[in-house]
Amino acid sequence: MSRATAALIATLLAPLPALAGPQTGEAVNSFRLAKGLPALTYSADLEQAAQGHAAELARRNSTSHKGRDGSDHMTRIARTGFALCRGGKKYGAENIAYGFSNLNSVIKAWSGSSGHYKNLTTRKATHYGLGHAGDKWVLVVARAC
Repeated sequence: MSRATAALIATLLAPLPALAGPQTGEAVNSFRLAKGLPALTYSADLEQAAQGHAAELARRNSTSHKGRDGSDHMTRIARTGFALCRGGKKYGAENIAYGFSNLNSVIKAWSGSSGHYKNLTTRKATHYGLGHAGDKWVLVVARAC
């Protein structure tokens, strides 16, 4: 079996988030709404990008934004087929957290970090996906066209 096939199988068999799908956005969107910002729309594609990276981080016990294959969040988003805007309106961002047992604690930690806070509150993003594996959490936000 090739390394790529083994990696794909491992990703597909990785633990799913405790709250899979649109309901994961409740914490993210509650935070945004409390700040007077519009809610983000759930994207299965962005969840796939986030979950794949969370699973890789858990397998490697890593906290890097860079994937084992050298990918960054924009590459992982594009691989899912998500309809990213092109040109000046192209936008995607990623938050990573580790060591937390629940999403509310993760959101609280992100809100206390300027870079993570910026990603949580950006008006550039329209969609989100969240991944969780072990104690690794990944939020991906992006603008769809």
